[in-house]
Amino acid sequence: MKNHEFQEIVDQNLSGLVWDERKRQKVLHAISEEEKPVKKISTTLVLIAVIVCLSVTALAAGLILSSNVDASMHGVFSIIRC
Repeated sequence: MKNHEFQEIVDQNLSGLVWDERKRQKVLHAISEEEKPVKKISTTLVLIAVIVCLSVTALAAGLILSSNVDASMHGVFSIIRC
């Protein structure tokens, strides 16, 4: 369908419609007052962020605890050698 054909169909169907300035202003006001869509963060994105944060925390805790274990085991091995 070409633009000209579409315009003719719309003109035929809306030929009885009468608009005055008050109606036009009312429609324009309603459009300007309409709420703007808010982007919502998807549940999947939040879940991925939580999993990444937990993984990084677990990795950091593991590295900290492994150095403590290594240091304490060094003392045990020195006692065993004596």
